[in-house]
Amino acid sequence: MSQFDHKAALDCLIIYDEGKDKYVLTSLNCPERQFAGESIEDLFETFEDDILENQAEYSQGIQSNRAENYSGKFSFRPGSSLHKRLALEADALGMSLNEYCIRKLSL
Repeated sequence: MSQFDHKAALDCLIIYDEGKDKYVLTSLNCPERQFAGESIEDLFETFEDDILENQAEYSQGIQSNRAENYSGKFSFRPGSSLHKRLALEADALGMSLNEYCIRKLSL
């Protein structure tokens, strides 16, 4: 039996929902598992407890993600005006367009 990959199980997305005035955490290994809380610390405590209680489900999600083999590349066609704007913003910050887009997308 393989050992549970706790670090991989922690992959998640956290957003702040202004309408609910709460943080929302979504597991990237089990997207159906979402948690809401007043603070990020509370969210992680709840999330880690859930991971420990549901290791089999998280393990299955981790294995499924690994099997999908994301390359880290995808095609994005923003149109010429947005492309120009992004290129100018990246240049003004001394960044490559790729680096700038990655930073913008990961907010």
